[in-house]
Amino acid sequence: MLKLSGWIQARLRRPGGEWTVFFVLGCFAAYFVYYLSAFYAFLGTTLTDFSWGDVSWVHQAFYNFVSDRPLQTSLYYFSGDGVAGNLYPYANQLAMHLNLTPYLLSLPYKISPGLLTLYSTVIAFNVLGYPLFLFLILRHYGPRRFWYSYAALLAVLFSPWFIGLITYKCLFPLYQGVIILALHYAFLKENRPAFTAVALLLLLVSEDAALFMLGYAGCLAFFSGRKFFPLAAAALAAFYTGLSAFVLHPIFKLDMLTSHKVPADVVVRLGKVFSGEASINPTDVGYYAGLTGAVLAISMLLAGKPRGGALKMALALVLVAPSAHWFITFVNGGGHHPMPVFTMLLIAAAVLLSSGEEEQGAFVPVRRLLALPLFFYVFWLGLYALPSMAIDTGTDFSQSRTGIKPRVRIFSAYRYTVENSSGVIASNRDTIAAVRAIPKDHSVVYWTNRTVEGFFVDRSDIWRFPSYYDRADFVVVQKNALAALFDLAPAVRPADLKWPDNSMLNISETPAASFPALLSRGIQTSSWQKAPVSAEAVALLRKELSFPGGRYIIHSENENVLVFKRKVRYEFPMPKSSLGFGWLSSAPRFFRRQF
Repeated sequence: MLKLSGWIQARLRRPGGEWTVFFVLGCFAAYFVYYLSAFYAFLGTTLTDFSWGDVSWVHQAFYNFVSDRPLQTSLYYFSGDGVAGNLYPYANQLAMHLNLTPYLLSLPYKISPGLLTLYSTVIAFNVLGYPLFLFLILRHYGPRRFWYSYAALLAVLFSPWFIGLITYKCLFPLYQGVIILALHYAFLKENRPAFTAVALLLLLVSEDAALFMLGYAGCLAFFSGRKFFPLAAAALAAFYTGLSAFVLHPIFKLDMLTSHKVPADVVVRLGKVFSGEASINPTDVGYYAGLTGAVLAISMLLAGKPRGGALKMALALVLVAPSAHWFITFVNGGGHHPMPVFTMLLIAAAVLLSSGEEEQGAFVPVRRLLALPLFFYVFWLGLYALPSMAIDTGTDFSQSRTGIKPRVRIFSAYRYTVENSSGVIASNRDTIAAVRAIPKDHSVVYWTNRTVEGFFVDRSDIWRFPSYYDRADFVVVQKNALAALFDLAPAVRPADLKWPDNSMLNISETPAASFPALLSRGIQTSSWQKAPVSAEAVALLRKELSFPGGRYIIHSENENVLVFKRKVRYEFPMPKSSLGFGWLSSAPRFFRRQF
């Protein structure tokens, strides 16, 4: 032990600023552990922004995949994007995005289904995969001081910016980064079969990966004399894009009323910019430019002046290859889109760390010490972009809509916030228990706080209220919900609300005329709006569903939750195209229309 201590001290005291890198790496690694611990602690409160929305869709996707209903979804059945306008209660997951590769990691979920398993899988995949492939890539480039350079890469990797990426609601594009590193390593080793296989895996993560592949092909053509790799990347990306955009997605959408969603977010966002509906966010531009400049500057300060066109190669890697994702990030991009940008930035840093000229002189240690403030500038930028680890409902739990406070960040008093929301937590857990008590082979409609849905969507037949509220086997209402996704009150729609009216529900079997009328005037809220479930709405729903002779009985009720049960089960139509590769049966119809 003493020898090891002496060895470490000797290296930290060597001239050249080596201690800077190891010191920063230790700080960032400690923060990484703290953040993940806090993340899981907050997730367990049932109040965070990480337990609803996209993660619920992913949760059901994995559940159906391991439960003999692969690629089917019943969630997101509402007017808007995604599986909107679907004629049936179910749709094929591929109608939204072409995601297949992530299901290769479904074994942990099959063993232990749940929200924690989903998050743990995507976090572990990145936390293990990034260091491994960065190690292999850096070893190939062969820097003079390997461990010193590797520690610098890991210090950037474990910055808060990376943590914010890998905890962003388990979205499928979060699997792209490690696969991109594997693709680049196959290129460096000139392994054609491996390069082709990994490229196909990357394309099947998400259709936006094809846009990255096109940029990456251009980048390889720029600094590589080997024609196979840029040509293979470009050919695979072009073929996949054409097939998905002009054949597969139109087939998936044959059973839908609307088909405006195209299979690449960048195309949608580009159209919004040209139409004036969306614009470039200058704050994001400055943020990512600052991050990129800081990481490249750190690499050059630590390694010395780049040799042999290394700086041009690094700039091509970080600007040309992920150019489409730079754009998506600047135009209302979600927290998952910058994954290719960050990944290529790390590869560029590896190139610069490996190409510095050997230098002598007293200024070298000083120059490397200058990397220290830049490291913490990257850390500060990461904190700025870190998703809110919020108690989403806030500390004010009045029934008033305007009284619901916005998010409370991780640096706020965690204990104080949870203590003040103990009643909401108890109500949420009551609601989760009520839904989970319903057998998995029964259908459910839920009208609850939005932050609870991620805990119980591991079932195949489940919808948000008001979709199929009068046909599902069970209707679960959280009577004191403050942040639901549907407002029953007849209200004037905000001018900036993008969701269309819910008149498309076409509820024809309801015996009470007033209730459907209110439904048609209600608001399906977006992710930045919340609606309470009022006592009046609960009373009206109770009257409409469980009046004498009605279709439902009250199955259970307490101070927090009301559960209705249908007397006679309704058989939901399930098109074959919504299951697995059943969409192939629709292909003849598509080709007859085309030809």
